[in-house]
Amino acid sequence: GGVVNVDQTLNVLDNMKNYEAINVNEKGELTVSNLTNVGTEGYVTYNATVVNNNLLTFTGAGTNGGVITNNKKVEVEGTLENLSKGAINNAKGATFIAQVGGVVTNKMGASMTNSGELYCIIEGADKGQIANYGTITAEEGALTYITTNQKDEKQTELLEDNIDDTNIGRIILKERGSNMSVSTANMQGIIEYTLPENTSKWVPEEGDKFNKLILANTANNKVNNPIDLTALKSVTSEGITKVISVEISGDNYVKFANDQALKELIIDGNVNVLGQQVSTAK
Repeated sequence: GGVVNVDQTLNVLDNMKNYEAINVNEKGELTVSNLTNVGTEGYVTYNATVVNNNLLTFTGAGTNGGVITNNKKVEVEGTLENLSKGAINNAKGATFIAQVGGVVTNKMGASMTNSGELYCIIEGADKGQIANYGTITAEEGALTYITTNQKDEKQTELLEDNIDDTNIGRIILKERGSNMSVSTANMQGIIEYTLPENTSKWVPEEGDKFNKLILANTANNKVNNPIDLTALKSVTSEGITKVISVEISGDNYVKFANDQALKELIIDGNVNVLGQQVSTAK
């Protein structure tokens, strides 16, 4: 327990367990082998915090069940697992890097919020890896480059209604042209984007990277003036970033193209799908 303040260079070669707070201050540098940042232990919730304001390096096996906030630079040379209910926040202007040989895993039920730069180092055949099967939120202006967005190559069907109960990762894009990449083509998981309120018509744009489109429209649209999603058909048959899933909520009239095929159509609210035949994967 207790609070650890790091104001100079500190190397911890053994196990380090944090129940309260570690603060790497503006002149501090912490290199730690096996850090356990405790969220819950037994029946006790600690929700321990690590706040980095300069340089924090993980060289061994690190785990986070609490909250890690990076305001400057984190380097992972070993492994770092963000456990269920664990949170990692990478602030605007900060970098969070998986170095060559380093592996960051955002596990089911865990969250990462990236407002800065989150990426892997690649040197020829050698590389760092960032694997997500929790939730990553890519804020406006962020750079988010990860390796995989699901646990297994074969994406199983969503047996649970809640994506957070599966090993399929979710990336939430806060801006349409987000600087985001999942480098493994067949492990894209779910990449979602929510249309602006009062959108009347969706048109594909070059650089779209999402495969799930969320429409939470508040417009009082009518049967003779539905929200036009007919352009979806032009992008659902090609490319790894195709829109395969649509989620609609609110009190809406929505129009799809004839014979629109989707992997998933989620309707939550008083939504009227007009006249077209929409099929979903079995």
